[in-house]
Amino acid sequence: MVDLKIDPSKPYLFIAMSAPRFAPHEIDIVEWLAAAIALNEFGSEMQLVIRPHPQNVQGALGDKRWLKRLDKLSSQRIAIDYPKLVKSKVRWSMRKSDMLRLSNLLAGCSVCLNSGSTVSIDALMMDKPVVLTSFDGNKKLYYWKSARRLVDYLHLKKFVGLGGANVVHNYDELKREILKYLSDPNHDLDKRRHALTMECYKNDGEATSRVVDALGEILEKTKLIHV
Repeated sequence: MVDLKIDPSKPYLFIAMSAPRFAPHEIDIVEWLAAAIALNEFGSEMQLVIRPHPQNVQGALGDKRWLKRLDKLSSQRIAIDYPKLVKSKVRWSMRKSDMLRLSNLLAGCSVCLNSGSTVSIDALMMDKPVVLTSFDGNKKLYYWKSARRLVDYLHLKKFVGLGGANVVHNYDELKREILKYLSDPNHDLDKRRHALTMECYKNDGEATSRVVDALGEILEKTKLIHV
């Protein structure tokens, strides 16, 4: 937090951005949040950490114009946390140290905001409330171009259906949901924990081992079928 030049002793909202292809006007929402922070809409001490998606930074799905707009938002209460990437064919591959950094940022935030990222599950692991911004700022885009379509992706539809996140469709709803969680961080906590259990089983640091074991069992069964 210190290197982000905001106060580690004060609360902050965390927004994990999507690539422009998936949320074409998310930058407008980020700018709205920055303005709301400056106006003390969420309290005089609230801060904002903005985490661009790796595909905001590189690759064909990005828009370099966003980066200039993000940099203009940086202030004493608003920080831009650019991902630290590694050379890989997978455009969102991060350094291991950056994965730990992302985990720490999620652990410290008051509310996690995003439009469709799997970072929602990571936030739930930390008992942090998640708000999905399912709209395009003040624009009205065709569904197949709009961020609205993201909550209908199978993984997110299941996640939302389980109660893992609340979906908002405009700025008024966004403000209301943020204020609700700031006033009561444990609001719908049982429902969120149930969603986490259904998605991840349990939070014990052994999820990767279980996935590998499950894949091994599937491969063994496949071999038997083809013998």
